[in-house]
Amino acid sequence: MGYKVESAPIVYGRTYEVDFRFIVMPEDFQENPLSGSQVKGQEWIESHIRSSTLAAEKLPKKPRWSIFKNEKYSVIGVTCMADEVADEKTKDREARPLYVFLGYVFRSIDLPIVPMELDSFKHLYRSILSRWEDRPFEQSSKEPMWSSYEEIYSDLSSNNSNAKPSLQLNLNPKKLFAWVDLEEFRRDLWAAGLNCQTPISICLGLPNKNTALKGNFLNGIILDLPSVIELNRDPIEHTRELESFSAEVDMLQDIATTDRKQKKEQKNQPSQTNERNPIQQNSNSQTRSPRKDLDRLDQPINPYEGDEWVPPLDETNSNSVVEEFKQNVANIFQQIEEFPKEITRQIFHREPQSSDDRDKEINDNLDYDSSTHSKRRYGKQKSPRVESSQTQAGLDIGFKPKKKQQDESGDNKDWF
Repeated sequence: MGYKVESAPIVYGRTYEVDFRFIVMPEDFQENPLSGSQVKGQEWIESHIRSSTLAAEKLPKKPRWSIFKNEKYSVIGVTCMADEVADEKTKDREARPLYVFLGYVFRSIDLPIVPMELDSFKHLYRSILSRWEDRPFEQSSKEPMWSSYEEIYSDLSSNNSNAKPSLQLNLNPKKLFAWVDLEEFRRDLWAAGLNCQTPISICLGLPNKNTALKGNFLNGIILDLPSVIELNRDPIEHTRELESFSAEVDMLQDIATTDRKQKKEQKNQPSQTNERNPIQQNSNSQTRSPRKDLDRLDQPINPYEGDEWVPPLDETNSNSVVEEFKQNVANIFQQIEEFPKEITRQIFHREPQSSDDRDKEINDNLDYDSSTHSKRRYGKQKSPRVESSQTQAGLDIGFKPKKKQQDESGDNKDWF
């Protein structure tokens, strides 16, 4: 007994410059011209394809085979490295190795026998080669090539008893049935997926439990499992994980607050506090509530927190400090104003010398012997016989004497 099914190619990958996208897509999933939105089935297909590409760094030499069905469509495909199905154009412009999803979409939930062999899918990579030169700014890089369906004859009798009756597939989206990577399990799961008459999803070759739980597949073979297990996707479990994480964060915040308080108390010893401000000891001894400490975490961090404490100023102390500061500033300005006067007084109010003292000073300067002094004397040496009046006029530079009176008594009271 046989029947005909319709299938169309589907390819998901990237080209030299343009990122991952649908390169080939069945014509059923084109954008609806009336509503302007994509068909919901395209999102369903893309979510499962992306689930098969998780942890892509573990894909080399370990292709992943997948089957997923809904009420109307079935998809069969393989996720693998590009160099496993092609000899050229397998790296992007950054020289990174590419991976790709190659498969078929069926307009039926009943599937024919499709072997898990890469040779059956290699020819689909030609679509990648045909779009290899796409540029990100080109409109062609944003739309897939729409593929049409073709009829395939299938013999249902060949699919009946490949799966063991005891092998039951998981249909609960909150759970994941995981099998060990054995050839027996691979063969039985693949046959069970082909024969299943209800919406189902299977992926063979997922690397670990975390990767499997992040995806959408309900059944699969996980490479690092020692035994068959049932994994739970219950949202309650995720809620418990979040609550546990929140509790850990709260605990870390309490520890950080306590440590900050201890450091502050070590710097502000009671003896030092009492010398500066006795009131501070009482304020430091008060214990803040944990709630306030957590509220302080939301405030900006004070980089000077923990430095030497300066007592707060009340209104009285503040006024006295301001008045003292003003007085100090006034004194400084007064000293600045009186400084020129003081210099002038010291220069112009010297006690005048008598004529005998002045003559003695002049004679001492004239008797100076340059040969006995360490400094070199410049210019022509004057004769020791010089009138005292001429010597006086030459020495007192900057002070111009008045004209001499007829009385030559030597009284110089009116010098200035």
